[in-house]
Amino acid sequence: MKYFLIFVFLSGCAAQARDIGRQPSGEDVFGAILKHGDSDLQSEPLCKADIKLHEQLALSLSVAFESENTALIKSTCSPSKFELSSEELIDVWDCSIQISETSDEGEFISSSIFVFSLATDDFKYLKGSLRCR
Repeated sequence: MKYFLIFVFLSGCAAQARDIGRQPSGEDVFGAILKHGDSDLQSEPLCKADIKLHEQLALSLSVAFESENTALIKSTCSPSKFELSSEELIDVWDCSIQISETSDEGEFISSSIFVFSLATDDFKYLKGSLRCR
């Protein structure tokens, strides 16, 4: 009985995993977000600001400029879902760009993150998916 329960658990986990195609590369991720640099953040429900995306990126990426501090940039993507304006759920790649600033001693100073969705077929940025802080 114990082996049967383990099999059922593993089968259920495997059924939940879905293949949504090739994962985007770092070039795909940064290319998609930079291509939309002129986007007005007022149109992003979860990242509203009176500036353009490229201005927010420049601000976040400028940490540690000409200082002794270190900036670390990390990007990742994982399979997820995104709800279109038509209320249809679609498979997407949910990607994040994280910027962390630390002192020479390794002490935390600041961080920011941009999370957004990319289409699974062509890795295009999906408007309305940006979350930032």
